[in-house]
Amino acid sequence: MKSPQPADGELQELLADLLDGELSEDARRRLNERLSSDPQAQALYLDFCETHAALSWEHGLVIADLEPSTRDIVPPRTDSISWTRAWTILATLAATFLVAAIAWYSDSDEVVEPTAGGAVVAQLVSRIDAVLTADSLPWETNEIRVGGYEIERGLVQLEFASGVSVLIEAPARFDAVSAERLVLHAGRLSANVPPEGVGFTVETPEADVVDFGTEFSVEVGGEESEVHVFSGHVQVKPKTESGSEQADAIDLRTEQAIRISEATRQPAGIDLATDRFIRSINEPQKQYPMLVKQLGFVAYYRMPIRGGGLACSPKKYAGEMLMGEGTRPAFAPGIVGASLRVGGRSVGRGAHIENPPRLTSGHFSLVAWVYADSRPPGGTVATDVSDGDGRFALSLDRNGRLTGTVTTNEDKQVSVSDLSSVPLNSWQFVVLTLDGKQLRMYRNGDPLVSTPCHSMTSRQPSTLWMGTSAEPQRFWNGRIDELALFDRALAADEIAKLYQAAGTE
Repeated sequence: MKSPQPADGELQELLADLLDGELSEDARRRLNERLSSDPQAQALYLDFCETHAALSWEHGLVIADLEPSTRDIVPPRTDSISWTRAWTILATLAATFLVAAIAWYSDSDEVVEPTAGGAVVAQLVSRIDAVLTADSLPWETNEIRVGGYEIERGLVQLEFASGVSVLIEAPARFDAVSAERLVLHAGRLSANVPPEGVGFTVETPEADVVDFGTEFSVEVGGEESEVHVFSGHVQVKPKTESGSEQADAIDLRTEQAIRISEATRQPAGIDLATDRFIRSINEPQKQYPMLVKQLGFVAYYRMPIRGGGLACSPKKYAGEMLMGEGTRPAFAPGIVGASLRVGGRSVGRGAHIENPPRLTSGHFSLVAWVYADSRPPGGTVATDVSDGDGRFALSLDRNGRLTGTVTTNEDKQVSVSDLSSVPLNSWQFVVLTLDGKQLRMYRNGDPLVSTPCHSMTSRQPSTLWMGTSAEPQRFWNGRIDELALFDRALAADEIAKLYQAAGTE
């Protein structure tokens, strides 16, 4: 059990005013300053949150059984009570009222269009191929002011003064109400809230989502709202049909998620959507990319979220993103960080590289993670074939099976195909290798098929394509991630280690 935090006169006075409903605007700012700069105040606040969450669990307030909360707190007895017990009750009340009060102070029912003189509530720190409008006009400045906005395309990242970071994915409509409150009318967002950002609230048509310092995502669409908590603790307050908050709130903790429909207004537990939300624009440094580097790649496409091009290591093999009609960004959550999204509602139409990686040994390996939304015949993962001339291709055949083809130094084409159609809506690890004797295909670390094959042609192609090909309408429909090319055939044990590494930190 944690020992109680030392007494803090100022913080206790702020909390007392909060409990009495007398917290002034200056006092609220001071409370936020303490949480921003004072580690002891942050620790005390975290104790509040942990105590509140623990008591919520004990009294059935968490969504484990999706029963609404009933906040029955036993009044203190007139006889002596231990300091710890008194502090626990105070902590529970403070944690609850702290969030409620901050949200109350920042609430506003009137939303106006942004104006040059309006209050600045956040900064636009990243635009990824984004079309952001206010009142149907392009919003070009990086200052986000009070008012309503629409993201017609791409991805934006907002940063609030409290340190709260919010990623919003097109298509989306939202209102910036204050530095502590955002209304999401439609679309997806992911929020990362530090301790000093406690009380940040995302309002949807069906509920208010109040944060206790956490990482969470919200999606609004189809007359329902979903809340997914990846780390920490949020409080969800469903609304009545009139739009007012219900008396009962629901606590969600790490790896919990709910859906609230407009029709019933009743929360229902759902699975955490780990593959749906873009939660960061930075690529994590995990074991998998480090192992790819150790194996000596020629070119490695991690598919990081970038504007204007396809990144590669080394940079000389970087490429150009291809765009088309759509609303979703050309990036999506990947197996490690982000991935390239192609087809569907995405603007992504793949990518092409005008300076393809040089493969000179006649042996090679193509390594990629693929996620199929459907199985279009000819859907291409990667190829450098144009006008019938090239070295390799990895694509779907007419039966939806992944098929690898290489052109040998004798100008013969040799192919291997998976034994079954590619699974939908799940990540698959695919490797194609050629050692001058056998062309092999692996999936999810296991060898599937092989066929005799001589070395690959040494002719250098003019273009490398990903997610599409030189032939129109051969788009992959789904995602591609962590694509790497090697100038040698990876061994079976190396491939198995790569597959295992993707699931580790």
